[in-house]
Amino acid sequence: MKGIKLDKQDMAGAKWFVKKPIAIQAKQVAGEFWVESLEGDHQGKDGDYLMQGVRGEIYICDKDIFEETYTRQENIDVWKTNEKQIKGLTRTRQVVYEYAKRNPVVSGHPQKSAHG
Repeated sequence: MKGIKLDKQDMAGAKWFVKKPIAIQAKQVAGEFWVESLEGDHQGKDGDYLMQGVRGEIYICDKDIFEETYTRQENIDVWKTNEKQIKGLTRTRQVVYEYAKRNPVVSGHPQKSAHG
């Protein structure tokens, strides 16, 4: 490894940040598995989550971390949203809408036009 090694003690004086509310797709996986992510190959264990980020990247999230960090959204209906409605949406729904426009399939629904 290059550079200096840092650890928890080096966090002294760090600022606090909150993750932006960005919707992602995820599913829990039964059994051991692995994925080729942007950072290389990663091993997942039984119960971990396979996730797809906003840029299409695939990665693994530990079950405990996932369940502390994410909340399932049942009622995001990007398919009935049109351009005029976007301004009144929450930021999370705006992100999901924009993601759905760029990707051919989201949550098993075929891509539809913004007006249909």
